[in-house]
Amino acid sequence: MSAPGFEAGLWNLVVVLSIFVIVGPPAAALAFMGLLAGWLGHLGSEEAAPFVALATVFGAVIAYVAAIGPAALVGCAFALWQTFVGRVRWPAAAVAGLASGSLVGAFGDAFERSQGAKSLLPLFLLTGLAGVLVPWALARSFVAAGGRREPVSARSPEARAALHPKETR
Repeated sequence: MSAPGFEAGLWNLVVVLSIFVIVGPPAAALAFMGLLAGWLGHLGSEEAAPFVALATVFGAVIAYVAAIGPAALVGCAFALWQTFVGRVRWPAAAVAGLASGSLVGAFGDAFERSQGAKSLLPLFLLTGLAGVLVPWALARSFVAAGGRREPVSARSPEARAALHPKETR
């Protein structure tokens, strides 16, 4: 039979990874489509609402194809970190978002430039930022609401006493 710490850690891994995989791609799609409308000059015009509405609906579906890999990788890294080390702070989440945006953007930008269009790399960077910060905030809330608050190594009474000497007296 497995220890309760292992089960709680496994549950945390599953929940945090699920949050990133389910919430990350649509959040990124919404950010990308809104930014793209602004980039193309559609915001403030009569055609903005239909463009953004259609692009968001189709973009959310397409986002799962384009962003499920980066969302799973970032989600797995965050889930492991939160399970075994502690909370992920916002600067680390921002760096991970920019990194995932640049990863997806490298492929998208190469395609856009091959078609003679202007670079969309700034949009991809901001999209990656939104696609990571939204699920990060939800996953952080999960941990604060009762998920794992300390590393697995601190579950034993001896490790807990070493890390928190005032609590054990």
